[in-house]
Amino acid sequence: RWDAASGSVRHASVNACLMPLLAADGCAVTTVEGIGNARTGMHPVQQRMTDLHGSQCGFCTPGIVMAMYGIFLNEPEATTAHVEENMDGNLCRCTGYRPIWDAAKSLCVDAERDASDVPDKCATCPHKGEEGHACAGGADIEACAEHSVVSTSKSKLAEPAVATPYAQTEAAQRDCERKLPDE
Repeated sequence: RWDAASGSVRHASVNACLMPLLAADGCAVTTVEGIGNARTGMHPVQQRMTDLHGSQCGFCTPGIVMAMYGIFLNEPEATTAHVEENMDGNLCRCTGYRPIWDAAKSLCVDAERDASDVPDKCATCPHKGEEGHACAGGADIEACAEHSVVSTSKSKLAEPAVATPYAQTEAAQRDCERKLPDE
């Protein structure tokens, strides 16, 4: 929705079953399917939830993903404190919230990142070994534009410690360019 006071688009995640249809008049509506999918590529928020096991039964996942998406859309360089303050209203009875919080925290600019103990930062890169690709020579993860989360252990699919912050992803730049159509 356009915020006349700030002169910018303000994004908000809402509970669809509690929002009257007429309240959406003048709003651009984006659903979890609209931010990414398996066919066209997942959004970093969706990918992080997947990689860090933030979804089990899947019932709460769309709401949590959209809440995280809304937070990072409004504040691409969100801190862990900002995300913690704004991640409310979504209940999950399966995960115990730790994997969800790990996924959210891994997207924050101030999340602890220490890749010094990671022996192979490109362990899961689909381009590993391809000639001319950053991972071909065992380069640091930062040199490989294809990464957001990297496996560093056989017991875990992903490590939040080496995950790229949301603000540094291509999706963040695309999301920031989203505007409401001119009236």
